[in-house]
Amino acid sequence: MPSASPSDNRIAYLSKGLHHEIYIVTAGSRVWKYADNRVTELVLPHLIHCISGILPDAGGGYYFTGCEGCYYYSPDGKTTRILDAYCNNLLYISRDSMLVSALNGLYLIGEPRTSRKINFPGVDSCTFMSLRHLGKFYLLATANRGFILYNTVTHAASRFTSKDGLNSDFIYSVVHDHRNQIWLGTGRGVNKLLLDTVSGDIRISDISTPGDISSSECNQNAAVYDQQRHLWFGTASGLMKFFPENDSQRYQYVPPVVLRG
Repeated sequence: MPSASPSDNRIAYLSKGLHHEIYIVTAGSRVWKYADNRVTELVLPHLIHCISGILPDAGGGYYFTGCEGCYYYSPDGKTTRILDAYCNNLLYISRDSMLVSALNGLYLIGEPRTSRKINFPGVDSCTFMSLRHLGKFYLLATANRGFILYNTVTHAASRFTSKDGLNSDFIYSVVHDHRNQIWLGTGRGVNKLLLDTVSGDIRISDISTPGDISSSECNQNAAVYDQQRHLWFGTASGLMKFFPENDSQRYQYVPPVVLRG
């Protein structure tokens, strides 16, 4: 990805496309697609600035989020603004609908490029750091407002904070595994949540160990559950790999040594 701009050497966003291609957004809002061992740049209209996210659709177009809203860029080059507000997260929840977070709330976008706001108490005051979808639930990680579990059937929302056992109210990432266990990367390490998908009840536990990488501040959207059933968390202290099947961690970490005399 040759570029003379220092901002294009910093990666702001990564996402996987419909055919396993990888989309890379730089801090300078350039967008690259990696597929078949080739990197090509997407040439975008001048209307789209400060990009924070991208997702392709099955028709060959792209959805973008950024500081000026949420856009759809069609295969024939037409740009449609769907939301006129700062947006920072995109998540497909079905083949033809997606969840988008904005500064003024949470939106459901469907065909034909229409948006509907999702209303529940307190959502307008939330900044969403990460979004996931698990069955009938939306898993919503917020900045300093804890973790929100939204039931799409009953439209009820439950909020969990440090008062309920979370390490921090600042949740940077959320991911779930094949057993419907939810993992939160927080400002003070990783929490595990056991979700009863019938009742919506949650039991919270802490997998972090004081003084090592598992208790470090996590990074936004830097959590992955891979095909080998391993969890990866990007933290301020490095990369952490976790084995949920046996609740063990594998990483190299040397604690700091302070000599006082």
